This record gives sequence, C-alpha cells and structure tokens, in this order.
Amino acid sequence: MQQTLDVLLRELSCIDFCNISWPIDDFEKRRKEETYDKLNNWCRICDKFQDSPHLLDKLLGQLVSELASRTKHSLEALKIYVDSFGTLNAKEEEDFNLLCSPFIALYHISKVRGFKFVAKLFPSQVDDVLTVLQLWKLFKEMRTLEYFPWQVTYVLFLWLSKLSLLPFRIYDFDRSTEISDEPAFIDDAVAFAKQMLSVSSKNQYTAAYFLAKILTRQDMQGHLAIYLEEFLRLWEQCDRIDISEISQIGYLRTIAWIIEFGTTNNFFGKTERLLTTYFKIMNATTNIVIRHLCVKNIQRLALLFLPKKGASWLHKKRYIKIHDEGSKETTENANQETSRNDTIDEQTGTILATIMEALLHLLDDKHTVTRYSVAKGIGRICMRLPQNFSDQALQMLVSLLDTDIGRQYRYFWHGACLTLAECARRGIFGEEYLEIVVKFVSQALRYDFAKGSLHNGSQVRDAACYVCWAFARSYNSCIPLMFLKELVTSVVCVACTDRELNCRRAAAAALQELVGRTNLVSQGIGVITTADYFSLNDLSDSYLKVLPTIAFLDDEWYRLPLIEELIHRKTRHWDAAIRHLASTSLAVVLTKDSDFMSEIFQSTMKQLFVNIFSDEPDVCHGSLLSMHQLLHYIKDEEKLKSIMNPLSLDCIRIATCQLLGSFFERRLFCEPQFVRKVIDILESENNEVQDAAARAFGSICSYLCVERVNGKPVDDIEQCIVDIVLEMICSIRSERNSNRRGLLKALGYVPFCILNYEIAGSNESIRMALLVEFLKFGKLPNKIEIPGTLEEDSDQVVELKITCIESATHFSTHILRTADASDIYMSTELENVLQFLLGGIDDYTTGSRGDIGSWVRIASMKCFKELITSMNNQMKQRVESLLKYGIHRLLRNCFEKIDKTRLIAAETLKTLHNNLEPCYVHKFELDTLHDILYEFEPSLFLDCDRLFQCGIMILKRNESFGLPVLYGFLAALGNSGLQNKQARKAIECYLRDGANDSSHIITLLLKNLLLILTNDSETHRNLIPIIRMLTLILETTELFNSEIESILNELFVILIQCTKSSKDINLLLTFTEMLVEALVHNNNNNNGIGHVALQRLMLYLLHPYAKVRQSVSDRMQVQLVTYEDHFMQTLGESNYKQAIQILEQVGWDKNSPTMLKEQRNRLCAAFGLDPPSMPCLRNKALSHTSSPP
Repeated sequence: MQQTLDVLLRELSCIDFCNISWPIDDFEKRRKEETYDKLNNWCRICDKFQDSPHLLDKLLGQLVSELASRTKHSLEALKIYVDSFGTLNAKEEEDFNLLCSPFIALYHISKVRGFKFVAKLFPSQVDDVLTVLQLWKLFKEMRTLEYFPWQVTYVLFLWLSKLSLLPFRIYDFDRSTEISDEPAFIDDAVAFAKQMLSVSSKNQYTAAYFLAKILTRQDMQGHLAIYLEEFLRLWEQCDRIDISEISQIGYLRTIAWIIEFGTTNNFFGKTERLLTTYFKIMNATTNIVIRHLCVKNIQRLALLFLPKKGASWLHKKRYIKIHDEGSKETTENANQETSRNDTIDEQTGTILATIMEALLHLLDDKHTVTRYSVAKGIGRICMRLPQNFSDQALQMLVSLLDTDIGRQYRYFWHGACLTLAECARRGIFGEEYLEIVVKFVSQALRYDFAKGSLHNGSQVRDAACYVCWAFARSYNSCIPLMFLKELVTSVVCVACTDRELNCRRAAAAALQELVGRTNLVSQGIGVITTADYFSLNDLSDSYLKVLPTIAFLDDEWYRLPLIEELIHRKTRHWDAAIRHLASTSLAVVLTKDSDFMSEIFQSTMKQLFVNIFSDEPDVCHGSLLSMHQLLHYIKDEEKLKSIMNPLSLDCIRIATCQLLGSFFERRLFCEPQFVRKVIDILESENNEVQDAAARAFGSICSYLCVERVNGKPVDDIEQCIVDIVLEMICSIRSERNSNRRGLLKALGYVPFCILNYEIAGSNESIRMALLVEFLKFGKLPNKIEIPGTLEEDSDQVVELKITCIESATHFSTHILRTADASDIYMSTELENVLQFLLGGIDDYTTGSRGDIGSWVRIASMKCFKELITSMNNQMKQRVESLLKYGIHRLLRNCFEKIDKTRLIAAETLKTLHNNLEPCYVHKFELDTLHDILYEFEPSLFLDCDRLFQCGIMILKRNESFGLPVLYGFLAALGNSGLQNKQARKAIECYLRDGANDSSHIITLLLKNLLLILTNDSETHRNLIPIIRMLTLILETTELFNSEIESILNELFVILIQCTKSSKDINLLLTFTEMLVEALVHNNNNNNGIGHVALQRLMLYLLHPYAKVRQSVSDRMQVQLVTYEDHFMQTLGESNYKQAIQILEQVGWDKNSPTMLKEQRNRLCAAFGLDPPSMPCLRNKALSHTSSPP
C-alpha cells in the first residue's frame, strides 16, 4: 500500500495539466492525450482507496496542497482559452476538462476520503484567501458556460468554507465593492450557493456545507436570521407554493449543518417553529432523503440544548471499573451524584419531551435509513441527559418493548433493535432494564414474518445480533449469568441455523464479543473457533458440521436449545432446503449420544407426530422429513424398540387415523383393509386414540355417502361397513367400558344408507339397535341393564354418557338431513333423543372429581342446540312440549354456579330464540327472557349480581319461570362465597319490594320449594339451599296466613325427616338456624311452626355433637334477647329469665347429653313444653362422645 501511495504522489508531480499550446497540431494532440491518460490513471489509483480511505491520510495534506496551488493557473489558462477560441462546443469538452483537471483530481480525493475531511486540509492563510477571491472572480466570469466542469464549483465551495476560520470580518477582504455597484464577494457566493441548493448534483452538498460554515460566523448572524426566516416562511406557504423535492433536500441539508455548527443563540425563538415545520414536512412526504434529513434536524435540535459530552453517570464508565479499589468507586459515585442532580429548565424539558416522543414514534418508519437515524438520535440524546431524565426516556422505550408487539410490525422490531444497540453502545442501560431487553432481543433473534409470498425478518435478526454485540462491548462481565446464557444460546442458534449469510456472520461476531469479554460462557473458545466468519459461509456446513460440533460441547448451553430451535422453528421453515437440512441435523444431534437420546427422543417423536397433521404444509413436510431421518440414523433395532414405548405407539395410532381420515375426506381412495385398520384402532383404551379413530370412521362414512350420490360403485365398502357396524353393536353389549366408549362414538357416524339392514337372528334393524344403545344411559325409553360392572356415579360412566349424548345427536341430525319427511320412525326417535338430552341437562352426578355432572350438562346443552338448528318447522311443532321443558331447564342452568355452564345455557337459549318462528306458543316466553336478560349478552352471565337482579325481574313478570329461576337461586345459596351473598341480597330485595303482596309472593316461593324438595327427596342435593331460603323468608316476614302455615308445616315435616339421622354437621347447623328463626312465629298454637321448631330444638340440645348443642344454645339465647318483648309476653317474665339463665350458665358443649338432660327439661318447663319422649337425638352409629366429621 505504501508503494501505491508513492506512485500516486509521483504521478501527480509528472502531470503537467496546463502546459499545452493551442491551436493543437499533431504533436500537441499527442501531448494532450498523454496528459489526459495520466489524469485518468491517477484517478483510478486514487479510487483503489475506497475501501480503506484512512490509508490516504499520510499523504493527503501534501496532495491537497499541491493540487490547490495549481487551481489558479488552471482557471487562468481556461480564461485565456475561452477568450481566444470563444464558446466551448461539445467536441472540445475534453479540452475543457483537461484545463480544469486539478479540480477534478481534488474531487476524486474528496470522493474517496470525504469532502468534510478534505475541506479541513485546504490552505487557509491570508495569501490563500486572496487566491480564493481571485479564483472566484475568474469562476464568476465563466460559470455560465455550457460545458463548464461542475467539479470547479464543488472544490471552490469546499475551499470557501475555510473562510469561517478567519478571526476578522470577512467583508474586509473585498475592497472592490467600495468603488463599484457590484455585490460583495461573500454576498455573491452566498447567493450562488442558495441557487445550487436547488440543483440535483454533488454541488448541493458542498454548497450546503459552505452556507452552514459561513452563516454560523458571528459577523453573519443577520444573514442566518434571514435564511431561517425564509425557510420557515416558505413552508408556512407550502400549500400555495410548489416546492420541488430537490429544493427541500437542499434547504434541509443546510439547516442540518447549521444546527451542527451553530449554538443555541442562533435559534432563539425559532425552535418550536422549526419542530412544527419538520413534523409538517414528514407528514406531507414519503421521500426517503427528506424524512431522513428531518429526523437528523430534529435530533440535532435536541442536542443544541444539551452538553457536548456524555454525562458522567453512564453505566459503561461505572462498570468498567466496578472491581477497582474503593477510592475510584468513590470518585465515580460522586460524579454520578453530580450528574443525578443536574436539572433542565421547564421550556427545554418540554422541547426535549416533544422530540423524544416524536423519535420513538418514528421507530416504526418504513425507511431503514430513517429508523437508523432515529436510533442514533435517541442514543445521543439519552447519553447527554441527566440521569433522571434519561431514565424517563428509557422507561418510555422499555414500555413499548414490554407490550405484546405483533409480528407484523417488522419496522418497529428493527427500529427498536437499532435503538437498543445504540443505547447499549453508549452505556445507557442499567441492570434494571436487562430482563426486558434480553427478553425482547431473544424474540427478535428468531423473528421471521411471512407477508404473502415474501418473508421478512433477516433485517430484524441482523439488528438483534448488533444489540448482542453492543451489550458485550459495553458491559463486559457485568451481564448476569442468567441473561448471558439466554443471549448466548439465542445467538448460537442464529449463527448455526439462520438462512441468511449476513445474519449468521453477524451472530458469529456477537458471539465472539460475548465469549471474549465476559469469560463466563461455557466452552466459549471452542464455540467461537468452530463458528467463525469462514466456517459459516456455507449453509449446509453450518447445519451438518458446525451445529453438531457445538451441540456436543455442552448439553445445557447448546444442545437442548439447538434441538428446540430445530424442532419448533427450522423443521417448519418456509424454505424447503432449510427443512431438509434441519431434519438431518436434528437426527445427527439426537442420535449421537445414546444416553442423552433416550431422555429426549420420545418427546421429540411425539411432537413430530402431532405436527404431521398440521394444517400448514411446511410443518407437515418438515415433521415427516425429521421422522424419516431419526429412524434412519438409529441402526440398533433393540434400542429403537426400547425408545418407542406404548405412549409413542398411541401417537402413531392417532397419526394413522388422522392420515387415513384426510385421505377419505379428499376421496382419494378407500379400501376395506383401511376401514378394518381404523376399527382395530378403536379397541385402544386411550380416549384420544378412540376419538381419532371415530373421526376417521366418520370420514369413511362421509366418503360412502358422497360416492353413492355420484353414482360410483361402492358395494364392497358398504358391505364392509355393514359387517363392521353389526360387530360393533354386538361388542358394545359385552366389551369392557373403555372399549365401549370408542365404539359408541364411532357408531354416531353410521350413514343413513345402511340403517335399514337387519341384525342376524332378530327382527331388529341397525337403526333401532343404535338408538337403544345410545339411550341406554339415559334410561329411555325404558331401563335396560348395562353389562359389566359399572358404578353409577363413576367418572367413566359420565364420560360414556357424554359419548352417548354426542353420538345420539349426530345420529339424529344425520337422519334429519337425509331421511324423507314421510319417515315414520323419525318423530319417535327425535322425541326419545330430545328426552335423553333434557335428562342430561338435569344431570347433577357427583364423583371423586366433584360435580362431574356438569360435563354432561354442558355436552347436553351443546347437542340440544345442534339438534334444534337441524330441525324444520314441522318437526319443531311436534316436539313443542319438549321444547318448553328444555327452555325451563336451560333457564335453570343460566343461574348455575359454574360460569361455563351459564354461558353455554345462555347461548343455547339465544339460538332457540333465533330459530323459533313467531307462531310458536313459547316464542312469547322466550321474547320475555330475551328482553330481561339483555338479549342473552355473555357479560351478563359472568356478573352474578346483575344476573340475580334479572332473575328477580323474571319472578315478578312471569310466574311460569319461577321454578327454574328458584333452582338457580338455590344453587347459589348452596355456595359459601360471593354468590351466596349476592343471591341473599337479591331475594331480600324481592321480598321487600313485594311487601304489599307478600302473601302471594311467599306462597308461590314456598310451593316451589316444596315441589323441589319433593322431587329431590332421594339425593338431597338442594337440602341446605332450601333451608337457607326458608331461613331468609322467616327473617324477613313477620306474619303468615293459614295457607303459608300449612305449607311451612309440610316443609318442616319433610326437613325433619331428612335431617333426623344425618351426620352432616353443616346441614345440622343450617337446619337449627332455621328452627331458631321460627321460634318468633310461636303463637301458642301446638300445631304452629314455632311450636314444632321449639320441640325440635329441645331434642338438638341433647345431640351427640357438642358443636350442635352449643350452636343451638347460643342461637336461642340471641333470639330471646333480640325479641325480648315477644317472649316476655308469651312466656311470662319469670319463665323468660329462667330460660335466659339456663342457656347462659349451662356448659352445653362440655357435658355429655345424659348430664344435660335435667337442665334441658327445666328449659322445657320454662317454655311451657313437655319434655320430649325421646331421650336424645342419637344415631346408632354414634356414641355420646362423638365429634362432628
């Protein structure tokens, strides 16, 4: 390279640019050609330094000085030439360029090294300034020539920019204006530079640079104010004036350099107007250059109000010396405190906040150059802000990262990564931001978003690698190990598997920094020597050589993350070549170490089986390739069998059924052996396998129906299905429960065309047999014994019942769509199935897992909705009574305690309302519910408070719905949480609002409660809620008429019978609470509820459970004190005091019932009651000292 520099200097000294005589003869022509060739050769040598321009710095000053000294002679020669030969023509343009060759050479140097750097090297002594003035005068006379070289203008503007360094007034150099009317030299240069701003050429750059340098001088402040005002006024009138994009670029470029070279005083009073103008420009244009310059101007405006150097609190400075001695730490801390206490005035703070908000918004700009400029601007501003203001800006940025950013916002992903990198480079982030930043960067390293046929993401991944590189460079070993490990594993995955070469190499560079600067990466040297710049050049080598080598270095750091990357991302990549390489690489990594393979191979195979039947072709293809490669790479068959355990075999069965089902649905082929294969899989005990096989059988039946309609021969398939269905019906009546479930599920898909086949040995058709089997667990039309040993309340029976419900519904809807209207069996079958579904809606089975009947209710309501939507109007009229029953049952479930049950019930009611014609009798009732329940809005059924208020409105407006609504309230009262309180509140409001007609309301409630209690006499599911409801009625009502007394007596008799031998402590306490409330209603009537309650309470005072005895005593005492006047009147003063004394002084929970009998009898005497004939309430299974369970 040194030899090249010497040649460059030697060639320059040999070129005699202007020593050519005119007119040109043959000899002079050869000299001109030789000179021109030397010039072109010199420019070519200069262009060789484009990639490493800094190598020119050693000789650059000498080259610029030599060429600058020749410029004056060059223009003088050109002036003589023009004066001698007149206007230049196109043929003599080469001569013109040759005369101006020093300027061309200077342009080439500035092109290679940068014009701002070269401008600093121009001579700037006083004599040199005079030379520039003379050059300008010559240039002014010839610049209008048609073929005048533009390089002359370019170089002159660069040289004139040195005038800004003069320490005295610039006008003092131009004495010609004192004796002439011509404008001053500097005014002419400024005016001409303004003209060049509207020209699309390289001269625009140097003209803008010259203007910025000159206008920021102290003696040119007037010109600067005029220029800024012209710029602002021009954009304020842009609606009326058409401004070309070239002119806009020129103005903005000049302003950008003015802001860079100027001070805050230059823009006093104009900052807000400039910001408004820039925002207006950006909203009005999509030009890349204009938007980029606006962003640059905005950030430079912010930097005007901030210190020139970075703040002392920057984390890079603090962390680099984190392990130094205490004195240095003290110094750093002092600097931080100083910086922390820095303040910014309110006006400046407002401007900076506006600028930061605008820059953050521009991170989503669609132009890369704009986003990169924004990122650098945010970094520069934050590093110069005081720490408290910088933290506010970082929090705004981090809040954007912490939100769920959609994958489609690729511009923001890229802009955010660039911003993070620029901030990390400057040491702006503290430890508190690392978690969110690392999480975001890890996602960005795997960013790949498809938009149509295009796939975007390489730019984001490359920027994410830049972030990792910047963090490693700035924070050294201060990154916590947990974050470092996450970054390293993510970067390794990109380096080994990314499709784009630039991303792999960027990841390798980041990896080198993370390993080299932190010294905490496991096997770091081995990783960076394996994945270097050259080894990642070939994609195939990256997957098949580099990736396995790194994976085997450390299982936790590299192998597991790489396997996850291959399975979840690369085997489903949009590029088929990547899928091929990923599947092969996955097989190599998994099968190399047998111990490791056995632990993870099974889960990998299961995941691949699931992916095979994905709706995305890429995922399906990649999974098939991976399975092939995995099985191909395992040579030991015994080892393969040991790995493929029964769990994996179930996955294979599921995948097989899905594959066959897809073939049948697409009507590609259907052979009897495949049908048999599906039925064999139905014998599995795994529910998921049974479901997959049943769906595949449904696809076979669909294939048969479609092919028959098309008139194609399918007799062999039809006969095969008939034989299989008959075998399945026989198996259901004898097989074990787990197998029966799959068979019943499959039989729901039997096609209508084979339903009339008869079962051999009986007069029963397939149609009748299937219906009987489906209804067996609903006990309709009659109870049929179920073979096998099944517990009625077991989870398996409930699952089997759900299967029967779904299959019966599918069976019925298929018949409704296929059979003729004249089908004589259709109506009866439909009624039976509807009764079956309504029975399922009433299922409240409980088991080891709680309310497992809710599964049946949910499935029944869904199937009820599906069946109703499949029925025509004529069929709905036939089952109108069942529909009414269904409405009541659905309304009951609308007030259930389970949210999902309420939502599905409401959705089913809404469907029923939309499908019933106005002529139906029950349509009016549904309209009432539709209005009260806010059109069955889902949010209503998630808010129990609002829902119960609507339930009260239903009770007031439609008595026919009283029973189902009451069931819902009872379910809520059976809880012990918020629903209980909300239900009590609603019922109390209902009773208070109906005070004028309380007898009618209470009578209706009590009749419904009596009906519920009678129907529920076997399970006693609603016993506690009914008692609580009665307690509430007794609390809120003072007087009862004879009809209410009669109903209450009936209820009391049934409740006493139900609780007589109960061991449920909650039931007993709830019942005694109700009895105590009934004491107030004792009107000296031996048949009244108060008397009955008092008798029962005297028995409970000797109950074996001490807690029950004490609870009765405490509640009676509170009741006597609360209603003192009532009891003083009915008992007499002495008896009242005696009763209070006995209840207070006797230890009812500390003595045995035998010892308490005498005190109890005294209490009976005080109440005027004969002692009960029964000695105490005692279950035979309980002893005197038993305690509640």
